[in-house]
Amino acid sequence: DDDDDDDAGTSRRDGDERERAVRSRVEKDFHNRRVYERKELIHRFEQLRRFLDECFDWQYTWLNERHRRVERRRCVLSRRREKQTEVTTERQSTEEMSPGERAVSLKITKRRKSTCEYLESLQNISLHNVKTHGRETARLYQKSTLLSQKTDAGLRTMEIATATVRRLLRFVQTRLNAFADGGHDGDDEGSVESYYRQWLTSQETKMISLLVKYDAEQELLLERETKRVSNEVVTAKRGFELVAELCRAVVAEDAYESERLGVELARLCLTAEKEKDEEALLRQAERMEGIQNKLTRLREQVIPGVSKELAELYKRLEKDIDSLPLDFVGDDHDLELKDMAAKIKAVSNSNNSVDASLSKINSTESEWMNLFYSQPWLATQMAQEAREQAFNERRQINLVFNKQEWARKEKLLRFDEQQALLTETMIEELDKRIDPSMPAFKRNEIEQIRTQLLSPLEQFKRGKDAREEALRLDKQNHIDEEQQLKERALKVKEIRSHKKEAIEQFNMRELKHEMEMRVFLQQENEWLEHEYKILFPAAALSRPGSAGFFRRKKK
Repeated sequence: DDDDDDDAGTSRRDGDERERAVRSRVEKDFHNRRVYERKELIHRFEQLRRFLDECFDWQYTWLNERHRRVERRRCVLSRRREKQTEVTTERQSTEEMSPGERAVSLKITKRRKSTCEYLESLQNISLHNVKTHGRETARLYQKSTLLSQKTDAGLRTMEIATATVRRLLRFVQTRLNAFADGGHDGDDEGSVESYYRQWLTSQETKMISLLVKYDAEQELLLERETKRVSNEVVTAKRGFELVAELCRAVVAEDAYESERLGVELARLCLTAEKEKDEEALLRQAERMEGIQNKLTRLREQVIPGVSKELAELYKRLEKDIDSLPLDFVGDDHDLELKDMAAKIKAVSNSNNSVDASLSKINSTESEWMNLFYSQPWLATQMAQEAREQAFNERRQINLVFNKQEWARKEKLLRFDEQQALLTETMIEELDKRIDPSMPAFKRNEIEQIRTQLLSPLEQFKRGKDAREEALRLDKQNHIDEEQQLKERALKVKEIRSHKKEAIEQFNMRELKHEMEMRVFLQQENEWLEHEYKILFPAAALSRPGSAGFFRRKKK
């Protein structure tokens, strides 16, 4: 039996070693995955962020340059419009022209003025488009910057949490290796060392699972943020393409309107001539039709389509921003384009703090160390001992009941044996009473009585061996179980006697530094007390906490 127990303990320890080796290998594999494969994902994320920064820089530069060009064009058109107003006033009051010439001149001036007004409105629309896109671009960039900062903080928190768990894991694995290499003899079931080892093994499993969880969370965070930044790059590029196309459409409409004005003015001049050139008028009409077709295409197809797509893009951006826990400061509608990049800032309105998370991680580490030093496996052992004690008490009660039961069965068997002997005696007497000369009915009566007595006797003899064997087995089981309970009680007693020694060894091994620090602080306190008595002998007696102080109190 002892050899079987030793073989079972050895096989169990070998199984634990193999399981720990597998867990260690899994932990190393995940570590390699974090170190090598994750670098590529982090590198791609950083590349996308840098590209988004560059994209915003050159887009913002282009928008400012476009804004200045459109503003200059609008100022030129405004001056032209004012000039045409002055010319109209001047020509209405002049008497140097004939009425026909004056009418033609006023028509030309009026057409030029209306064209300048329309082109000026086009430039105002272009300025609005550029400014709106600059605001949306600044909001997009600030939102992306804030989310990327949160991502950096999250990755930093996860890295610190991972490093913390790794430190604790190395701490646990060091204890397990020392435990395995120490050749402990107390690795029996129910000993302090067995519970200590089981607790360390469970903590190792939990920490490896926690590392796997952190690894998966980091991968999920990087993939989600990489996808987000990638979508923001696509959105920024598409928005820039649309606003650039819209600006080109406005420039083209400006050019076509100017060209149409020239054609109309040429037609007015040809119409005012006395000898009209029909071919020239026909050519001007054909040019006018071509310009009008181009303007119609711009106004009915190109500009509405681009404006609609750009409005949908802005709507998606605003919807995405509204779904996030952030606000914008400095986002005034009258803000100039050149100031948007510097004044519009995104701020988070969530209560999640990185410092709070790091403080929680540090407190978790200190709490785990305090838990380790409190030796929680002792509580597990005590609970198991209490359960086992209750189970043994129930077994003891059952043993008493079983003893009474088999005693009752043995007494009943002996009683049945006596009854069998008595029955045999009665059958023998009946056999003696049978006489061939007696009447038949009398002999039949005796035979009937003999048969009635013989049936239970034969039944008893057939079951007697089985009853004796069952009784013997019950006795043997009772003796074996009593022996097991005695051996277990002795083993528990031995474990309890060894428990104090194991606790002292743990304290000496794990709390050595803390105990040394306590001794050092105690010695330093005694030295300070000694110095205080030398420097202030009278005050030392009155100092609370000193022996003289308490003696005076007693007096």
